[in-house]
Amino acid sequence: MRLHSTREIETELNDAYIGQHQYRWVKPRQTWLDATCPVYIDLGDHLLARLETYNESGLQCIHLVAKEKFVHDAITEITAAAIATRFYPLFPNESA
Repeated sequence: MRLHSTREIETELNDAYIGQHQYRWVKPRQTWLDATCPVYIDLGDHLLARLETYNESGLQCIHLVAKEKFVHDAITEITAAAIATRFYPLFPNESA
């Protein structure tokens, strides 16, 4: 096994990053974790955290979503599950 420094694989990390962060919740609300619809937590400022499970590993993570993106998608998407799943510019000069 070969270990790599973050600097060596920085490009690959940036390419794979889609906004997910691992967390440790001391006293989780089990109903939120068991929910069958998306659960968002307001982190204050301009961010929401969407509770997710990272791939087939089952690792709990959060996906950071801008409140502007959430509101835009809540107005335009057909289902709640589609909110914050597609990434496209909200404003013409903004990159995805």
